Amino acid sequence: MVDLEMLSRPKMAATNVVAALVGFSMFSTFISLPAFVEIPAGLPEAIADRVGYGFGASPIETGLFFIPSSLAMIVAGPFAGSLGTRLGPTIPLRIGLVSAGTGLLLFALFHSQPWHVFAWMALLGVGIAFAFASIGKLAVDNARREETGVATGINTIMRTIGAALGAQVAATIISANTLGGTSIPAEAGFTAAFAMGAIGTSLALVPTLVLTRAQTHAGTVGEAGLEPAR
Repeated sequence: MVDLEMLSRPKMAATNVVAALVGFSMFSTFISLPAFVEIPAGLPEAIADRVGYGFGASPIETGLFFIPSSLAMIVAGPFAGSLGTRLGPTIPLRIGLVSAGTGLLLFALFHSQPWHVFAWMALLGVGIAFAFASIGKLAVDNARREETGVATGINTIMRTIGAALGAQVAATIISANTLGGTSIPAEAGFTAAFAMGAIGTSLALVPTLVLTRAQTHAGTVGEAGLEPAR
């Protein structure tokens, strides 16, 4: 059973809102990128000439565009954890949101060359690593000992809900912007989807204002009935 009072606490609510917005922004990009880089492969030449964007990537080449974000997460994740241990999880969370938001904004502004995608995906990967490492820690820090499992589970659900919404909204925006007389997505739809992700991560900075260095509710030595070590 979920204690609704736990979800109403300001820091717990803020953590869940951030998780939802990060999931929203991440998947609005991940659902859009494959279609963006694969166009205009397979299109008739007359239509391909009208598209004006994309790299004609094959499915295998499309996967390569995701490698920078994966490598960035592998490298940045441990660093984010170390920084969170020293300074608390809020600072690396904000760093992650700024990094991801910057990458998504650059996606919206500059996406005419393959190296643009590789560079911005690396920024997004750093942002995701910092954000997710911090969000999990905040969920635990702001829960009591007996609430830890529920708190982390709800936080994961919020991120999944945000991801589902982000994917659907991005797909709707892209589908609503097509080349005249065709069902081929226009560049404007992808630009709007990338910009929407940048807006989502920017909005996620607002709840962090209540996430000062978390004071754990997981239980103190006094609550455990133990005398502190001398």
